[in-house]
Amino acid sequence: MTNGYIGTFLFVNLSDGTLRSESADEAIFRKFIGGYGVGARILYDGMPKGVDPLGPDNILGFVTGPITGTDAQISSRFTVVAKSPLTGTWGDANSGGFFGPMMKKSGFDAIFFIGISPFPVYLLIQNGQAIIRRADDLWGKDTFETEDKLKGEHGSKAEIACIGPAGEKLSLISGICCNKGRLAARSGLGAVMGTKKLKALVALGGVSIIVAHPQQLKEIREEYIKTQCLFADLYKSTGTPGLVEGAAYTGDLPTRNWRSTTPLENIEIRNINGDAVLSKQIRRWGCYKCSVACGGVISGVYSDLASQNIHSHKPEYETIAALGPLCLNDDLLSIIKGNDLCNRYGIDTISAGGVVAFAMDLFERGIISQESCGLDLTWGNADSILRLLEMIGNREGLGDILADGVRVASAKIGRGSEQFAIHIQGQELPMHDPKVYPGMAPAYHLDDAPARHMHNNGWLITAPQEWLKEIGIANPDPVNYIGQGKNFMIISAHSHFMNAAGFCILGWLSNSSLYMYRFMEAVTGWKCDKDEVLSAGERIANMRHIFNLREGHNPRRWKYPSIMIGDPPFISGPLKNVILDTETLEREWLQAYNWDVETTMPDPTRLKALGLPELAIEIETGFKGVY
Repeated sequence: MTNGYIGTFLFVNLSDGTLRSESADEAIFRKFIGGYGVGARILYDGMPKGVDPLGPDNILGFVTGPITGTDAQISSRFTVVAKSPLTGTWGDANSGGFFGPMMKKSGFDAIFFIGISPFPVYLLIQNGQAIIRRADDLWGKDTFETEDKLKGEHGSKAEIACIGPAGEKLSLISGICCNKGRLAARSGLGAVMGTKKLKALVALGGVSIIVAHPQQLKEIREEYIKTQCLFADLYKSTGTPGLVEGAAYTGDLPTRNWRSTTPLENIEIRNINGDAVLSKQIRRWGCYKCSVACGGVISGVYSDLASQNIHSHKPEYETIAALGPLCLNDDLLSIIKGNDLCNRYGIDTISAGGVVAFAMDLFERGIISQESCGLDLTWGNADSILRLLEMIGNREGLGDILADGVRVASAKIGRGSEQFAIHIQGQELPMHDPKVYPGMAPAYHLDDAPARHMHNNGWLITAPQEWLKEIGIANPDPVNYIGQGKNFMIISAHSHFMNAAGFCILGWLSNSSLYMYRFMEAVTGWKCDKDEVLSAGERIANMRHIFNLREGHNPRRWKYPSIMIGDPPFISGPLKNVILDTETLEREWLQAYNWDVETTMPDPTRLKALGLPELAIEIETGFKGVY
């Protein structure tokens, strides 16, 4: 056993019901840390290229990191991995809450599923043991009902990860729900779980996580709590909804399906800003071992649930932006209920807002009509937004078309609708405009799970100079693109490391980066500084990228919506006449990773220097001629 790890992987074949525990070699942890780093290595080795994402050979993994479940601050995160049915690329989805720590305390660093069960099942894990159980009575239930029933059977301390009706119906924008509202949402991995007839995982704990220096870990945690800074005050007060107002007035918040910025539209930002959301909150909510507690619980804010005393999670910034201004909607109660519906059905709220805004755009242009869809999809119609979300969750009418995202929907609808489908490789864009934070453009376009905002965090180039210096950033300049590629690569590699280790990115941004290095050293006993993190993050980036290269993907060839970079430019507002030089941004970013600027092939010499000679051989022998 390695400090911070259980040292065991579980492999589950759902086709024949067999389970196999396997000791994990410390080398895989030293190189790839955990999360989607370890996940990419296992999936690359365990499945051939060209696997059908919704077929039996796709491997679905739940993977923790060394920090997950320990007494380190912000230690709640785990990652779900698989080949994405939404994008056809590497896919991963990250979540917090309490499931990841309990899964690890049940005796497994990672659980990998292959095959397809002949009937609905769930996996029960406790004290290093696992059993597959029938889930016929759970199939068809939403995520709240599923969690309640499983807790009723296995006890209130059980932690559950499950899919709702959207995942069961193989919606390509479905995710995996924990704690009635913490979703591993992106990449469409709920559909992978659904096609395998895997309704849920239930974790009961029973195993202790050994760390290298427990007293030191306790002291660092106490110091971290006392010295929180940077974004900690915002996250502890309003949570991420506190970002809404600032994003609206800088132009960062996309509006009307990315066609404008919020100040130019008839939206009252004060109706949906952090203070407005806070007025509906009855108490704060935090993930495992987190003193920041950026989440919240909302209760009794709409009539049909108030009488039942049902609580909802506070919508995050991304959800407010996607179900709000992106659809020209400033009705906060509808956004809260829309968030609740997505959580119950198990739908990614970013993609949900993206497909609803797409439909409203088409409605305005006469490509779809009220007669054809049964809804008045005029911009900002809150009732229609909620009804359409239900239709998407149930695959009903127009919702059946939209349930697989805007790329699939536009191909089915035709009539020029493709130009209004805002996505990269099938994944709807997050709610941050790269014209405000240019580093987000290569993050969206080049990342191996495309159109993601928490893998590369290009906006961090605007963080305080002292914080940037801690992670190795020199001369940051968010406006002058030339010479910034290395800086964006450093941010990218650190982001990969934090995600893989099980840290929460928001916690990383709530204090000095030195705490993350110190937490890692106290848990594992390994040396950890910015150079070690940079090397590990670079290995993880290469592992995910080579997975995609083997599938024949070159992200430089992926199309992206021209409006994302200001083509054509806005004629008024905070982003007036802003056009991004994405060519310079992308070339410098690729050069910093030692990837060819046209083919994106990694330099084999660099792979060998990173301790990955086997991947260098793959590049030299297996991919010749692909491009």
